[in-house]
Amino acid sequence: MDWENKLKELGNYNIAFEIRQGYYHISIMYQDSWDIIMPENENIYLEKRNGTYHYIAATESVSIDDMFECVDNTINYNKDLEKKLELFKQKTAELQELFAKENYERLKTIEFVFPMQKKTRKKKAKETLVEELPNSDANSVSTTDKHINSITSSPTNYNDLNDEVVVTMQNDFIEELEK
Repeated sequence: MDWENKLKELGNYNIAFEIRQGYYHISIMYQDSWDIIMPENENIYLEKRNGTYHYIAATESVSIDDMFECVDNTINYNKDLEKKLELFKQKTAELQELFAKENYERLKTIEFVFPMQKKTRKKKAKETLVEELPNSDANSVSTTDKHINSITSSPTNYNDLNDEVVVTMQNDFIEELEK
């Protein structure tokens, strides 16, 4: 993977990446309304501090690709939800227009038909949220299973953030992982 372009692509999320003391560390700011997909790899530790998510893992237990896959999963999941919400709004407007024009008997004939798809069994990703830790001395991340029905707020403008900020890994992250 071309890491320079990958980091530039993720620049709108105020991302920082470092390798320090044998650990990979990615810090990233997602939109407040987004849900966070927990890493499937148990070796990747995820924590939220001061609105920033920190993915941390020992360099010998995961690859850099595994680390960025976690970030991509959250971004792709939420972007997909945003697209669905926009489509829903568009289709709702079309239906409102149709209901305003047509009579009741004609409207009763409306059907929603989708082409048949070949059934495939895919492993469903578990959607979970990371709760904000109350202070920097917290030792664990609590998760809550949640099914997502809609996005309720508009995207945050991340262009206002200082893209020169680099978040460094704090020693207590490493100490916690070594326990």
